[in-house]
Amino acid sequence: MTLESIYYIGQTISVVAIFASLGILILQNRQSQKQMEEANRLARGAAQQAQVESLQSIQKALFETPGLAGIWGRGSMDLASLDKEERIRFGSFLEYILRNWEALFLHYMRGELDEELWAAHLRQAASAMKRPGI
Repeated sequence: MTLESIYYIGQTISVVAIFASLGILILQNRQSQKQMEEANRLARGAAQQAQVESLQSIQKALFETPGLAGIWGRGSMDLASLDKEERIRFGSFLEYILRNWEALFLHYMRGELDEELWAAHLRQAASAMKRPGI
């Protein structure tokens, strides 16, 4: 075996190794894409679950907190109809609602909420903001 034939064998082995490396990189890239898609799907699911829980917490606060439903109903129509303590409770609850909508908006901006779902929440928020007391 001559030095030249050893050189050609080495070159052939190098080419095979390069193609094998490329094949492995392609497989790793596909696996990485699948993992990213799965992570995105899980993040979207978690965001939608958080959204459901945040909206439920608003409704829950209304029926579990004595007097809050009445304060919300009166205050959203005429803030002046509330006394000082009720205005504080109303303002605190309104801020709580707005923070929930803000969190939903951030989830939407990160692509974790569907366009259709966000549009429904936006209509709900716009409707609430049209009330005279808000």
